[in-house]
Amino acid sequence: MAIQADRYRAIFSFPAFNAVQSECFDLIYSHSNVVISAPTGAGKTVLMELAILRLLGRPRGDQSKVVYVAPTKALCSERVRDWQHKFSSLGLTCQELTGDTDLRQTTEIQRCNILVTTPEKWDTTTRRWHDLRHFMNMLRLVLLDEVHMLKEESRGATLEVIVSRMKTIHHELGANALRIVAISATVPNIADVAEWLCNARGEPAALQVFGEAYRPVKLVKEVLGYHVSGGNSFVFERSLDSKLMDVICRYSSGKPVLVFCSTRKSAMEAAEHLAAQFKATPSTQNPFDRLAEVLAQRVGFHHGGLAFDDRQKVESLFIGGAISVICTTSTLAVGVNLPARLVIVKGTMQYVNGRFSEYTKMDIEQMIGRAGRPQFDDSGVAVIMTSIDCRQRLMDIVSGQETIESSLHENLIEHLNAEVVLGSIRNPQQALEWLKSTFLHVRIQKNPSHYRLKDCAADTGRLSAENRLEGLLHREQMCSEPVMLMACRQRTDFAKAMAKYYCKFETVLSFVHIERAASLERILEVLSQAKEFSTIRFHSDKAHLNVLNKHPDIRFRIQGRIATPDQKQKSMHAMGGETATILQNASRVARCMCDVLIARRDHTALKNAIVLSQSIQARTWDSSRLQLKQLDGLGPQLSRNLAHGGITTFAQLLDAGPRRIEMLAGRNPPFGNKVQSIALWRDAEPFMQ
Repeated sequence: MAIQADRYRAIFSFPAFNAVQSECFDLIYSHSNVVISAPTGAGKTVLMELAILRLLGRPRGDQSKVVYVAPTKALCSERVRDWQHKFSSLGLTCQELTGDTDLRQTTEIQRCNILVTTPEKWDTTTRRWHDLRHFMNMLRLVLLDEVHMLKEESRGATLEVIVSRMKTIHHELGANALRIVAISATVPNIADVAEWLCNARGEPAALQVFGEAYRPVKLVKEVLGYHVSGGNSFVFERSLDSKLMDVICRYSSGKPVLVFCSTRKSAMEAAEHLAAQFKATPSTQNPFDRLAEVLAQRVGFHHGGLAFDDRQKVESLFIGGAISVICTTSTLAVGVNLPARLVIVKGTMQYVNGRFSEYTKMDIEQMIGRAGRPQFDDSGVAVIMTSIDCRQRLMDIVSGQETIESSLHENLIEHLNAEVVLGSIRNPQQALEWLKSTFLHVRIQKNPSHYRLKDCAADTGRLSAENRLEGLLHREQMCSEPVMLMACRQRTDFAKAMAKYYCKFETVLSFVHIERAASLERILEVLSQAKEFSTIRFHSDKAHLNVLNKHPDIRFRIQGRIATPDQKQKSMHAMGGETATILQNASRVARCMCDVLIARRDHTALKNAIVLSQSIQARTWDSSRLQLKQLDGLGPQLSRNLAHGGITTFAQLLDAGPRRIEMLAGRNPPFGNKVQSIALWRDAEPFMQ
């Protein structure tokens, strides 16, 4: 054991554990499920590393599997970088599985010891868990980071589902006990999380709670409320630029400052505004002890759009003291630690997936946690600038008084369907038992008034927790009744498509009811009205879209002026637009439509759906003269040059001589040979898949 201790000691770069780690050591090295709540910066990651080492010391521990679940890809990437370096000396491999990972890397996943993933990716992966039977059979430890994400509407529900599913899979495989270790920020009802993460005997997880006194660096938190004088969230956040100097003067004590902004443009504008103010401010009134003329060059901005070298340069200048203020997006909320005494969160609304939404508790905690890092400072200050209406909610969050509630009841039908398709649920009684394994069951008993059922009779809202769960199931059965009326085989295929492609129930239902032999234009209209695009809104872009609607490359023009969000989707689908949300979801939803139409045996509509799906994938219509632009190395201009020379299709490109391609494109050899190689590979890819 002494030899093992020496091996394990090399994992940690410090000589001794802090108070939180010391008090939790025996608990982490037990066999119990564990929930630990502690402030940001208390060293909770070390506790998860200890849990891995404890597993490694067990019989066949080096063959066991660990799944670490974190809410964001950024946090996952940070953890993979850290753990690949740390655990490689012990012969353990660490693999990332997020939205950026190719699902075909199944072999690598099977071989790795530690799998780092997000709730959404693990949900889609475990819906096909039979492909990972060996991994699931050897899974012994699940690490849930930032478990207070349970409160988030979509992500929280997904976390509940994957925990229940892993328990079900383990039971079905007859595998050894599955241990769960969950880490959370400070929340008032963390005991409910421990009750939810019970063991196979129904015993709650062991719970350890640490207050602000355990934070290694004292952090002062302030929430400032400002009046909103018309306009949208962008306008409000821009108005806060003029108030930044006052906040910096008041709270920075002349030490480095991080300013978090919601967008890249906002970060750049805030930096420019501060630089101009610093230049105009007399040095005697300046919060820093350098001349005002120098301060104009001591403000930087940082975001994901900058080149990697530029981001590193800004970080290095800040650490070295050459820059005193960085205005940044959330790119600096995780990862590298910077010496910021003061963190300012400028505005609490963000633009995500086509709509404005408030920062989550996790977002806020990560940003303010950048203030006063232990290796740089002995204190920190976090100031949140928000609207007066949002001030109280933000105060509850930063004081740890925001209760975690479940959101599973808002997303129940999709998750129930996935379990039915998996075979975990075969009848209403099993559905009820499955619900009892969720965090929703715990909270509906503690706070029943929060879970008023939509589209239910008023007396349902007064029922007991047990009856409320049955009421939820009854509501979902009534909602899915139109599908239930279909033939049994079709219903199964519709449900499988819905689970396979992670689609909303309303979306699949619209595909089920589309008229037979629907035209390509009609298929595009139905796709544009899918629930997955419901968050898309107009943002001063109607004029641009109406001009776009007259473009010659638009295959199906909208009659009149673009007036509704689904028309916006339709026009941007047709152009192969760059809107991230549309491109992210359209291909997946279109393939789901194809599967539904296969089940309906509607061959005409299916043909049109396949054409649309392939066009979305290629970001150009099959009839476009510029379809070659989808090839790497050929943009719109080179495609246009080739089209002028009579080369518009893959076949024509492959038949043309390499030198002719180079002549039309105005490029030197071996450009033509490379383009033909890419085209040959792209042409063969569908058959290979």
